[in-house]
Amino acid sequence: MVDGPSYSNNKGTAAAPVDAKMLVGVPIGANYIIAGCGPDFATGDFQTAINNASHDANSIGFRFPETGEFVFSKSNQRCTMNAFNYGYESGAGVTGFRPQLTRVSYKANLDDCCWNNPGTVDNWIAYGLTCDPKYRDQSSSECRPTMLRLCASDTNGISNMSLSKCQTFYNNNNGPSELTDNVKKYCSTGNNLKDDAFCKNLKTTWKDDLVKTYCAANPNDKDFCGCYNLQDYADIISALNAKGQTLIPWCHIKTCAANPTAYKPSTADASKCPSQQICLQGVDVSKVGGSANFSNVNLSCNQVSEANGSGANGSGANGSGANGSGANGSGANANPILSPTPIANQQSATDNSNGNSNGNTNTNGEQNNNNVVLLYVGIIIIIICIIFLVAMK
Repeated sequence: MVDGPSYSNNKGTAAAPVDAKMLVGVPIGANYIIAGCGPDFATGDFQTAINNASHDANSIGFRFPETGEFVFSKSNQRCTMNAFNYGYESGAGVTGFRPQLTRVSYKANLDDCCWNNPGTVDNWIAYGLTCDPKYRDQSSSECRPTMLRLCASDTNGISNMSLSKCQTFYNNNNGPSELTDNVKKYCSTGNNLKDDAFCKNLKTTWKDDLVKTYCAANPNDKDFCGCYNLQDYADIISALNAKGQTLIPWCHIKTCAANPTAYKPSTADASKCPSQQICLQGVDVSKVGGSANFSNVNLSCNQVSEANGSGANGSGANGSGANGSGANGSGANANPILSPTPIANQQSATDNSNGNSNGNTNTNGEQNNNNVVLLYVGIIIIIICIIFLVAMK
């Protein structure tokens, strides 16, 4: 049985060159049988015959990587050699032997082997030398020290965690703590936290601190930082805090809870959002144009869903007795998702509405009293006229 490639012409079959890729799977002590057939001479003459067998216009003859990993010799396999063209196997001739290569070592550097991406034959050869099988898997115990050392370092000031081989090693080995500092360095560079796939997919508790720092430095980012940059909700948060209530971003705030691209802290669990009533009401009388009758304004805490971002104008307050836009209200039951709608302070707004409402109520009351007096006077005049008409008869 022949393992190596061959070349044929009218002289017979001779050995073709063998490269390191063909030999990478040969273990130490194993033989690789080569095509061709050599005479039963001393090894040197035998190899010369095999090498020279294909020296013609169509072939460069037998060659193999002479790196010290293999030794050339005659095998125990007999063959029929062309008696006039040594090195060729033919159908007729004299008895000869097929050549073979026997592996005696692996000489590729350990770091070069482990650092190469595993999985293909090409990656098991470093600078023409063959990698020992135990150094062909980055996750092996033999390669682990090398990968930790190299992935924890930088190349020209750039973290080696930017390399796919280090990212693969990190993910396949449950995020070794020895690499934490370099991972933090890489993911904190530029916009890697939000744009780099490796950093985006990290699942660690310490990532929360990286995101918090990033969002503080990018206050206008309301997308990725939708759970952190809550400036638009300052009024709502302040009003609720005054009432002893707390907004949980991933439960109640639109830029976080309803935003799939927002980074959620590792502690966030939307399935455990507390059931609570959030009620904020207010009447902004400064927005009322012309005269308005506030006597029918009914401030109540109704459920409002603001996930569509339409705000909370007119939903929490019954403004049927007011002039439409003059009544602004917001209220919520259970776990609403709030949009960043500025609101007036409940107490001051209520006071303002009461003041204006009382003023209008007094004016209306005086007008109603005058109408009653006029009605009574009219009735008395009618009665007097009736009496006068009866007396005239």
